[in-house]
Amino acid sequence: LPPLPPTTTLKPGQTTTTTTTTTTTTTTHAPGSGFCNGKADGLYANPDDPSKYYNCAGGRTYESSCATGTVFDDS
Repeated sequence: LPPLPPTTTLKPGQTTTTTTTTTTTTTTHAPGSGFCNGKADGLYANPDDPSKYYNCAGGRTYESSCATGTVFDDS
């Protein structure tokens, strides 16, 4: 088991300060050919055909089609 943190007893009137640190991680993918080159993972409209869209995952491009009679909408 890891050791317990030291215990500090405060004198009357003393206060403590706690600091919180937030870390943000951004994942980038190796450049490659195709629509998803340099793009973050996610869904993107196909600019040439509104009934299709691109799914970018791990720097790879996957093209998908919308259901019959529907088009891709970014919202």
